[in-house]
Amino acid sequence: MRLAGEALSSALERQRSEQHVRRLNSLLEKRIQRLNALRQIDICIATGMDLHVSMGMLLSQAREQLGAASAAVLLLDEESQTLGYTFSEGVPLQSLEQTRLKVGEQFPGQAALTGEIVRVDDIETLPAASRPQSPALRCGEFRACCAAPLTARGKVKGALELLFEEPVSPDREWLDYLAMLASLAGIAIDSHRLVSDLQQTNRELIAAYDATIEGMVLGSGSAGPRHMGSQRPGGIPDGACGKTPGSPGGGSGSHPPRRAAP
Repeated sequence: MRLAGEALSSALERQRSEQHVRRLNSLLEKRIQRLNALRQIDICIATGMDLHVSMGMLLSQAREQLGAASAAVLLLDEESQTLGYTFSEGVPLQSLEQTRLKVGEQFPGQAALTGEIVRVDDIETLPAASRPQSPALRCGEFRACCAAPLTARGKVKGALELLFEEPVSPDREWLDYLAMLASLAGIAIDSHRLVSDLQQTNRELIAAYDATIEGMVLGSGSAGPRHMGSQRPGGIPDGACGKTPGSPGGGSGSHPPRRAAP
């Protein structure tokens, strides 16, 4: 009996060890997948691909790696201090793009205002009056939501909103990964705007240069005939043409006529 008990205990211990190893392997595989996803997004941004491509890849990876049913990026309009849905996966953008949220309004606005991740792990646990009313939430049956600020160079550029069909229990690693995705989105948006501003400045400089050159050409063209009319080619004054040596007003080599001797 004693030997049987020891064998059973050893088998249970071995089984627990195998389960622990499998759990660690699963966790390691998930981490590798997430790191590869971040690397792909970073390469997409660094190579200057179209912003729609970069955001599409980022939102796709956010859904896949974090288990979200819907992911959307809202961009901040600094003049009006409002957020507008610009990119979306899971919820059609057409149903969201006419909506604008004020900074501080709903979860995306709160994330943009505070600069921190805002989340509800289970919406149904909240009183009806306290439940979030984000426009995207009305497009499906979602149980959880969160929003992270998009920042670059110390400034908020927008918010990343994730919606879930089931309650979530995110750990610190999950939240850190969400923050990294939001940071990459902020960098991509900021880089795109910098390039757009540089291109606009370049176009304005070219237009100003062309206008200056055109003005110079027109100015030289109108002044040209007056200068050309006062002097013939070769530097010969107009009044000197047709004169022969010895005639009045002739060249410097002419001589006055001699008088006959008486």
